[in-house]
Amino acid sequence: MDINYKSILKNSVFQNIFIIIIFIIFGFILAIFNKNKVSQNNHIVLDKIEFIENKDKILNNRNSTIIYIWATWCGVCKTNQPLIKLNFKLSSYFNINFITLEEGENLELLKSYLSENKLPYPVGLLTDEISNIYEIKEYPSYIYLDRSENVVLKETGLLNPLSFLLRIFYLKII
Repeated sequence: MDINYKSILKNSVFQNIFIIIIFIIFGFILAIFNKNKVSQNNHIVLDKIEFIENKDKILNNRNSTIIYIWATWCGVCKTNQPLIKLNFKLSSYFNINFITLEEGENLELLKSYLSENKLPYPVGLLTDEISNIYEIKEYPSYIYLDRSENVVLKETGLLNPLSFLLRIFYLKII
């Protein structure tokens, strides 16, 4: 009995790619629906955020903005740091602001974390006001703002680079 391994491999590779694409599209659709939970009447002005580090890396207030919300005590957030550095570079390349807001409960711990890790992107403090406006309940979270600072996408958890790139393209076309 002859088994055509090339045929099986081609089919399984195609099937795996198809499944990955479906998951990426599904995640994107969920991010669109999650933004509907945020009141569009309330939004923050980026100038009101208190930045601890790298405020000079903000490109321009008239650009779209991605806000990454994290905590120093969050294991997923720590695991996510290499991807966040890549996301910052991708955002900068496409001329989109990328800022991070740390939950800010322990300012000394944050300062210690920043001195040890030398993060390249802007780090601000997540205030109760911002947390309430964007209904932040989990870490890490992403908020995507258009040029008028309206929420266009919102999601929680790890985000692979391909999915992040899809969101960048979405921000560029809206």
